[in-house]
Amino acid sequence: MLIGRNRQLAELILAGSERRTGVVTWLQGTEGVGKSTLARAASAQSGRVVHHIDVYPEDRDHPLAAVRELGALLGVGLDEAEPSRSLLGALEAAGPCCILLEDAQWMDEASQQVLWQVVRRSRLLPVWMIVTSTAESGPLFDGLSLLLRSPDRGRLIRIPEFTEAETADFLRTELGFPVEGDALIRAHAITGGSPALLSSLVDQLRLAGRAVNVRTVLNTLTTRHRGSGLVRDHVATVMATASPTERASLIALAQSGDLSTAQLGKILEAQSLPDTGAASLTDSGLVERSGPQLVRLRYKGAAGEILDHATWTESRDSHAALAEVLGGLEALDHAVAAAGPAEAPAVLADLQVRLIDAYAQHDLTLAFRLAHLASRLDPSVTIEVVLAALRSGRPTRLLDIADDLADLPPSVLRTSVEALLDTEQLDVTSAVERLTRLDPAAIADPRELVILTQACVHLVMRSLLESTPPLRDAFRPLLVTLRDRSNDTTLPPWQAAELALNAVVLEALIVHAFDDRVPPAERIEPLLALADRAAADPRTAAVAPLVSSLAGILHYVVGDLSAAHEELKLTGPLFPPMLLLQTQLTQATLAFLHGDWDRAHTLADRQLGNALDALEVGTWQQAFAVASLVPAVRGEDDVVRTHLDWQASATVASVGEAQRNLTLAWQAIARGDQGDVVAALLDPVWHAGLISYTGSLTSGALRVSAHARAGNLDGAAAARSAILTEPYERRARDYALAHSDAMLAAAAGDATAAERLFTEAVDHLDAHEAAHPRATLRVYRIVLAEDWVRSTLAAGGTPSAAAIYLLAESTRLLAANGAGAWRDRLARLAAGLPATHSVPAARHRLESLTSREREVASLAASGLTNKEIASQLFVTVRTAEYHVHNAMTKLQVSSRARLHGVFAASGR
Repeated sequence: MLIGRNRQLAELILAGSERRTGVVTWLQGTEGVGKSTLARAASAQSGRVVHHIDVYPEDRDHPLAAVRELGALLGVGLDEAEPSRSLLGALEAAGPCCILLEDAQWMDEASQQVLWQVVRRSRLLPVWMIVTSTAESGPLFDGLSLLLRSPDRGRLIRIPEFTEAETADFLRTELGFPVEGDALIRAHAITGGSPALLSSLVDQLRLAGRAVNVRTVLNTLTTRHRGSGLVRDHVATVMATASPTERASLIALAQSGDLSTAQLGKILEAQSLPDTGAASLTDSGLVERSGPQLVRLRYKGAAGEILDHATWTESRDSHAALAEVLGGLEALDHAVAAAGPAEAPAVLADLQVRLIDAYAQHDLTLAFRLAHLASRLDPSVTIEVVLAALRSGRPTRLLDIADDLADLPPSVLRTSVEALLDTEQLDVTSAVERLTRLDPAAIADPRELVILTQACVHLVMRSLLESTPPLRDAFRPLLVTLRDRSNDTTLPPWQAAELALNAVVLEALIVHAFDDRVPPAERIEPLLALADRAAADPRTAAVAPLVSSLAGILHYVVGDLSAAHEELKLTGPLFPPMLLLQTQLTQATLAFLHGDWDRAHTLADRQLGNALDALEVGTWQQAFAVASLVPAVRGEDDVVRTHLDWQASATVASVGEAQRNLTLAWQAIARGDQGDVVAALLDPVWHAGLISYTGSLTSGALRVSAHARAGNLDGAAAARSAILTEPYERRARDYALAHSDAMLAAAAGDATAAERLFTEAVDHLDAHEAAHPRATLRVYRIVLAEDWVRSTLAAGGTPSAAAIYLLAESTRLLAANGAGAWRDRLARLAAGLPATHSVPAARHRLESLTSREREVASLAASGLTNKEIASQLFVTVRTAEYHVHNAMTKLQVSSRARLHGVFAASGR
């Protein structure tokens, strides 16, 4: 199959040799174009140890099958909680190697999710991963589509069918003589240039035993039943002459994919047929071995043709035998296909019991598959399929049944599904208009009310990300209906409870969380009251954490970071994935601001995986941007490019685009770019009115500083004024204004005012940290320190002890967080500062303290919090606070930075 593929082989070998770490090559093409042959040839020439996994269709129904096989090849068992960690450790220990995943389109979703995590985290490992697949969708493939937009991590190589010239070259090589003219045209047209079909054609020529006048045979084969196609002709010939055993075997393979020879024997036995072995099947040219004991159809297109030649009885008997021999969902699938009018009720009852159990276990993926199977027996169950998809928060699953839904008559169900499936083409407002044409009060089926509500919830979350005008009024009639029907005593209790749950969620979103007519700070108390009310009702207690998390996001938006930190700890099984994503991305941002960058990166990276897994493209921009924050300040520019270059935009019109600019602004600050670079990134976010959505009011100080450093004082003044337009936590807002005013004063040449204002900014950050000890703004101390010292030096002055302390504290924070380049720049700045402090005067001031006050003050000056001081001295936190307060009062200092300055000046 390498005939005619020399160019692709050379390209593939080059892809594996370009880098020794973290290379990924994805070979994509239709069935039978020779992807596997190319991949095997290239991996064999790579000079690396090759770990080869061949994925089969039945693997789709066996969670983690491919991952377990890879673990076995690497000699490790999997940690069921974090299998990706096990594989990464094994790959790191294995050294340079090649992982070859063949026919990955058949991989189960759980394996795809794990392997996507491995791919994303293997950037520094000496691993070349080759993936072959058809053009499929799934967590691994959607992730690779984005990852490989940047050539740094590898490339996507599409393998097309042969051109007519390549077809001629292939046939000439295989047959030993040129095939030209009309025969070549027909051969290429009928095979479509598929190497697999061309190989089949060559095999048929050889089996015909006509060494003389082969061109005549070729013409006969390609013209037989004109227009029907080579595969159809081949299948027709085989099925017409096959024995009952061979027919049953071919039908079973067409219905199931790969089968072991043992399974095939049992299937034949169940149909009272003799097992004559696989030799006659492979001799037919339709079947090939896919493993030591496995057989499968040689090319996928043959399956439909075989089933077209099977009688209804043969198909039903084959499905029944497969249901008996196979296990799990695959067996259920065949049981459904085999069920006639007599068997259908029992199979349907079994599926419904399993469906209830899946919901009890919160396995919504299984619930969706079971409901889908049940709908094939009873079309009225289609509504349960839609419910399962929406309850899981994964409306993209509806794409799997789009054809079935297209045949539905006009209904609430159809309108809701179409609104969801068309949101990629329609804007959110247009989708909402479709839903609001429905009258909730006229909907009799409670299940349809739930479907409509879930569709509305999904669109409300999308509207937030896309900054769509508020949807609060559009869905209020639905909310009223949900409340009324949830109290309907004629409904089953579980159904009334689900309506009540949905009513709480919709009320939380449209009445409180996203009602822009009410300031964010004023929405929090009503949300918390709703959370308490939901928790007190057994029917709605499960969604109380969801409501509290919405309050937590609002706390973050208005700058109450401690409250946000506490409320956002709450999660639950009923969280819509997009809300869970927002919750944990906010947690990651809080950790970033606090200076806990390892935790921030872990949270953001995990949620990036979740965003890709959910296949909601609208969430990807924000998830990629937050996942880039820590790499941006650590100087990992290649990661930032990979994550953000694909979403470059000339405008900032969504939360994702705003977050992208904020991340790039931090990257520019970390590497010391000119102020105009930072200003150009931050200005569009503020002008678009998206600062409140991102909870980043304190970035106003960065914006003023950037304009001031660029010499644009008018821009700096306007940016300072903008800070006053947003409601925010008082201490953080005072910090942002003091930092901004200090930069404006320094730019105006007023060094005295600048020094006073820089000191005030530190005081405000200290006050903020005291009020929010677990959710601080420490990252802003770093920017403040550099601005303070550089402004003082630019004015010809000598930085104060407080400024030098803040610079040293910032350098330590950067070192602890792995931001080497930023740390080194501040360290070079600190190394050039003169020591000009009066040691005797400072020592005299310290002598006014008691020994305990001096001890506590020394610890506070070194950067310890009151809680850390209490732990070290074995006293209560209140005692530590008391001594720190007394010491600072006696020394007449208002911040820990100034306290450090006194100790530094004393030489202690």
